[in-house]
Amino acid sequence: MAERIGFIGVGLMGEGMAASLLGAGYPVTVIAHRNRTPVTRLVSAGAEEAADLAALAAASDIIHICAPGSPQVEAVVADLLPHLAKGTVLVADDDSAIRTVLNQALARAGYIPRTISNASTLWRWVQQGEGDVVVTDVVMPDENIFDLLPRITKMRPDLPVIVMSAQNTLMTALTAAERGAFEYMPKPFDLNELVAVVRRATTEPRRKRELPC
Repeated sequence: MAERIGFIGVGLMGEGMAASLLGAGYPVTVIAHRNRTPVTRLVSAGAEEAADLAALAAASDIIHICAPGSPQVEAVVADLLPHLAKGTVLVADDDSAIRTVLNQALARAGYIPRTISNASTLWRWVQQGEGDVVVTDVVMPDENIFDLLPRITKMRPDLPVIVMSAQNTLMTALTAAERGAFEYMPKPFDLNELVAVVRRATTEPRRKRELPC
């Protein structure tokens, strides 16, 4: 199946590209920010027109931004990003290097990362209903995450929490599962593996994990 292409702020250049893709059999969705003439012509040629940004994001696998230097288009893109993102990931670790690496990896994978270095802010974010997934270290400056996990799972049972720890022991893994973690990952971890776990956490239904015998 051909990938669905979305166009924001279609101009002359974007019109030519979209027309070529239409001719090649790609489903094309367009949205205008000022000049409607190219959009009208593309719709006549078989393109779909999105009523709003959420509809454009839902109808597209890839978004092509026309005239990226235009302030109008930049504003549209800023509004669109939350619709395109696969989810918001709350990252808690007191190591700034790990926060930076995870921030970059998750952003590249299409998520909106929010990073913090302490457990108290993480708990405040959770209470405010923020985040679709939590990725957190166990030992934080102000609180051990294993003490916070029961409160998180009680308040938001559908929020997956991925626990990381340099204390790679069987007891750490058992405690993570016992306290309600979605997954336990020992440090150092493989970035691709962690992103895959985040992806699974955002797509799989939340289920009660069984402790190993």
